[in-house]
Amino acid sequence: MPDDGGDNERYAMFKPRDELLDYFDRYAERHHLAELTHFGVTVSGIERDTTNVNHRWLVHTNSDDCRARFVVVATGHCRCPYSPRFENQENYTGELLHSKAYRNGEPFRGKSVLVVGTGNSGAEISTELVEAGAASVAMLGWGPRYYIPLDTFGELNIQAREMGGAGPEGLVNIHPLTPGTEPYLAGVEQFDAMLRPLAVDLTEFGIDLPAVGPISEFINTHRVPVMDKGAIPLMRNGKIEVIKDRVMAFTPGGVQLGASGERDFDAVILATGFTPGLEEFVPGELTAIVPTHGHLFPKTDGRCASTVYDDIYFVGFDQSLMSGLSIGVWGFEVGEKIATKLGTFSAHQRPPEFSRAPWEAAI
Repeated sequence: MPDDGGDNERYAMFKPRDELLDYFDRYAERHHLAELTHFGVTVSGIERDTTNVNHRWLVHTNSDDCRARFVVVATGHCRCPYSPRFENQENYTGELLHSKAYRNGEPFRGKSVLVVGTGNSGAEISTELVEAGAASVAMLGWGPRYYIPLDTFGELNIQAREMGGAGPEGLVNIHPLTPGTEPYLAGVEQFDAMLRPLAVDLTEFGIDLPAVGPISEFINTHRVPVMDKGAIPLMRNGKIEVIKDRVMAFTPGGVQLGASGERDFDAVILATGFTPGLEEFVPGELTAIVPTHGHLFPKTDGRCASTVYDDIYFVGFDQSLMSGLSIGVWGFEVGEKIATKLGTFSAHQRPPEFSRAPWEAAI
């Protein structure tokens, strides 16, 4: 578990951007990470070199090449913005941008805006646009999606923490469950049963409820449940129009939709998500396309270790039951495994939460 020196208590459970950046800065300073990090360096490729017995990986960067005995790719699910190409989009005269380039709603005051995507980014951007005074806001999507009010989810977390089901204790107990195993799938069912009743049914406004629970839905389709910060009431009162449709093409003044015909918009924001982008620098033999969402992911054992070579790891790609909360533990687990192979690890180096290896279940 990360040692933050008690700083975590100063922040809200769900941190806004500025608090999150402040936390990262404090964490990096406390652990002297800046002096160990090379900023402004872009990795262009990772190459296997079997001629070097001790350092079989050659990492190419924009500044220099380096050799390594072990490589850890920790770039995660969302490294590259996904911007689908639409017919005639170059002829669109309005403003077109991906959610990555969006900063706030002020530039869109008085404008009609289409937000493509009903996920967390789409919902938050749509809410901000309304609050900033956009003339009209429409949010477009086709597939089903869970919407759970953030305050309701927060209350559940507080209750779970008080009962030992969340926080360090709950995380340590759940982390040993390997994705795809029977105990893991049983845990998915439990989490689905716990989260599903919290969801708000928005079917009448154009967003259907998925057929399976929230965690199963993410595993099956990669659609993340929306932890809503205000879009639900705005959909209900009509300030956010939900369009259940698809963009077929752009027109000079807007978009051509599949069922709804032509609509004019001053701006279109693509809240269409992100991809790992591993094909840009990771050898193809280490990855495979996941059929449920069509993007390349690493071939792992479910616990970050490559199934192709035993000296490369991928942190932030395997889905634990507690989602992003477990990424820190995945990193610690990988670090312990590498240090053990190097002969530099001993059990006393584990955080106090771990009386055993982080991948070993309690007996």
